Amino acid sequence: MTICQRTESAGPGLSRTLPAGAGAALCNLLRRAPCFVAAAALLFAFPLTAADPQSVPISDAVSIPASFEPDTHSTPSLNLNFDTFLKRADALKPLTGINLEESRRAEPEFLLRLDEQTLFELQRQKLDELGLYLLADPLLAPESDLRERQRRRWHLLERQAQLDQLQNEIAGAFEKARGALRVELGLRLGDILLRANKPHEARKVFETLAEEVAEDTGIHQQILERIVRADFQEGRYPEALRAARDVDIQYSPDQPSWRKLLGLVLLASGESAEAATVLSELFSVEARLWGVYARWTDETLSSGTALIEIGKIKIPADDRRVAALRSAMIVKLANALEFADTRVLALEALVQSAVDLPPLVQVDAPGRLIETYSALAEPLIGEAELLLDNPQGITGYLNRPDYRSDVRRRAVAVSLLRLARDRTSSDAITLWLIEHLIEQGLNRLITFFFIDGALGVDLKQLHPEAIMLLVDETLRVNDLPLAARLQSLMDGPPAGVDDGAWTVRTARILILGGEAVRGAHQLGEWLAGIQQITPDSLDRVMQIMFDLQFIGEHRLALELFEVAAPLAQTEGHRRELFFWSAQSFYEIGDFALSAAYYLESARLAGKRNPFWEKSALYQAAQALESALFYDDAARVYNRLLGSSPDPKMQAKLRYRLAQIEHIRKRDLSP
Repeated sequence: MTICQRTESAGPGLSRTLPAGAGAALCNLLRRAPCFVAAAALLFAFPLTAADPQSVPISDAVSIPASFEPDTHSTPSLNLNFDTFLKRADALKPLTGINLEESRRAEPEFLLRLDEQTLFELQRQKLDELGLYLLADPLLAPESDLRERQRRRWHLLERQAQLDQLQNEIAGAFEKARGALRVELGLRLGDILLRANKPHEARKVFETLAEEVAEDTGIHQQILERIVRADFQEGRYPEALRAARDVDIQYSPDQPSWRKLLGLVLLASGESAEAATVLSELFSVEARLWGVYARWTDETLSSGTALIEIGKIKIPADDRRVAALRSAMIVKLANALEFADTRVLALEALVQSAVDLPPLVQVDAPGRLIETYSALAEPLIGEAELLLDNPQGITGYLNRPDYRSDVRRRAVAVSLLRLARDRTSSDAITLWLIEHLIEQGLNRLITFFFIDGALGVDLKQLHPEAIMLLVDETLRVNDLPLAARLQSLMDGPPAGVDDGAWTVRTARILILGGEAVRGAHQLGEWLAGIQQITPDSLDRVMQIMFDLQFIGEHRLALELFEVAAPLAQTEGHRRELFFWSAQSFYEIGDFALSAAYYLESARLAGKRNPFWEKSALYQAAQALESALFYDDAARVYNRLLGSSPDPKMQAKLRYRLAQIEHIRKRDLSP
């Protein structure tokens, strides 16, 4: 294995395979981009050990790139074999063959243009950004209908959740439209405004349409139903109820969507008995939840019975909105102290959810959760005679195997932590609570309690081990900037953690979290202060340089390559340091120095590593071309041509040489 291969799963100390041919830096780094994003979640601390002279390997078994050709895309091939007009076997053949008129008429004419099929395929593959680009230019796919193009564009904007842009475009078209098109656009505009939580504006659009459309049409009914929905969403419950009763009397609609809306309007207006009757006719999951809630509001069901009935309703696993709705209803139903445990579970689910709740069941989940924790914990703390100055007694109590429930353990821990002023006690409770939440799979509560500030804990005052656990949690959810901020709260490694492993981990977090300069300087200072390092550990250190190259910080990468160079003990590391430094020199535009470093890497590879040597030489030749050193580039290409048995590679090398010759002639021409 290479001493420092580039790995796809870029954890500290893990390797990253050298791309086939070690292509141009930018292309290679872009091809690896998804792997580097995933790498952020794999930051683990491993000890970086100094090298034992006895452990330095004598031989350098190096894996080499399978090919030194860097371009994966096709390139034009220069063909210098010309036909002849002489009467020979290779004479020029007629270019026009037999073309029967019948067969020509049977085949549709082929044109090098994009058409409706192109747009359809893009939509099917959900390549919406490209689809929007093509639809914006009428010269692309010119045969498609303009109105249909506009509709498709709006569909893609809606699918991309670009609601503001969509609203502006439809509003502009609505103002100019007349007749049936105006009604169609008005309905769509109003629906988008409702989705964007702009019910007042939506109602104005629907009221305008209602004045323009005849009352005896189905369209007029749809408009009035939407006015009811806008009033309800705006919180104008009396107006919504009056309008809903008018629609019900005039049209008697029986669609499930209308009946559910009518039931909610009745419930919001205090007509819970009638609401329960209307909702009982429906069978959707959401309607059944509202039906139970309406019967409880009407006092037809007790809280206990309502909780049992709601618990029997199965929620689709992927429907977070309905799951949050049920949790909010449970909070309302379980208001009595006897249901406090159930209420806590529902509140914990809500604070971990990002779903907006309907006004009828909105609750202050963060405040209610802390309040319910306190109500549960107060008698337990008094009964156990827990004292804040006895952290061992507290953790012992929380860890008792016969303890009643996890909910009550959390309640006691949270309540004591809010009361604790002593650093020793708060550290012990904090560590227990974080570890407990991780064990229970309630990771989002960690963020809620400590990062969102629900417990009022100063992060700077947390125990280092607690901060490390918080860093791990932020890395788990790929919040690298927050991980970098938390990591910065610690001045050094906690007791028992290897200093080198700590430095590498911290540097990676800082670099990938947006503080590249700070992370690079921290790593550079540590490298400058050590005398030796094992090859495996240097592998992991060089991963930091690869991270810097990925995010475009090539000058910082070059600084670290230079600092790490004296620690390279093997030929493999030395040639790689030159190779990857050459890549960064190329990216900052120093093509000449890049070529020199690639050539030095090739020299260090030598005949024992022919593929590495050829890869470095090819890169050097390309750098020489970029530096406009065409004579030198041609010499390197010719050197490779003489040692490359592969016909495809020979063709590419001849192509490069032909291009150089073409440039020379062009420059010499008057």
